[in-house]
Amino acid sequence: MTDPHIATLNVHCARCGVAMTCSPQDIASCACSTILLDGTTRAWIAANHSGCLCSSCLREEQLRSKKRDLSGR
Repeated sequence: MTDPHIATLNVHCARCGVAMTCSPQDIASCACSTILLDGTTRAWIAANHSGCLCSSCLREEQLRSKKRDLSGR
């Protein structure tokens, strides 16, 4: 259970616009903490999006990064 004193933000995904809850002060409880991204993917996301991405978009970026690695591009 999340501590009620920890702030959560009601935001929209910077990529797809879906409403989501962000918990930057309790990152271990945030859905995004379960998706492992390599440094290159994190850097690409940071350079191309001005805010948090939802779990679905993070998974898509993770897959896109793996496809780029496999294709050598």
